[in-house]
Amino acid sequence: MQIQLLEQQQKISTLLIKEIEKAGKQSQGFNHTLVLGDVGVGKTTLLKNLFQEISNNKEISNKFNIIYLPLIFNIENIDISIGNMLLSSNPTLIAQNHILIIDDLHCLLGDSDDQAH
Repeated sequence: MQIQLLEQQQKISTLLIKEIEKAGKQSQGFNHTLVLGDVGVGKTTLLKNLFQEISNNKEISNKFNIIYLPLIFNIENIDISIGNMLLSSNPTLIAQNHILIIDDLHCLLGDSDDQAH
């Protein structure tokens, strides 16, 4: 079971990276993408790994600011957090495209009845 999850995460990650690279080559933004699934299927692990992979991919990181918001953010401080992260991003890309990865969006919106938290 664990091996199947890892294989599926790798397939999803590879697909997303290809789509992001394609958008960058065409000087387009990347469409909104929602990753969802049951508790424990590896969504957070997938997003963390995806963030690392695209941050280390020069083809992507030269065209997009990549921002990862882990679960520690909430609706009261998200605007400040995003602003601070944008200020610390590549200054030549501030007016360009961004990839914003938000882990557990439902918690930001006040719907935190998830058993995992």
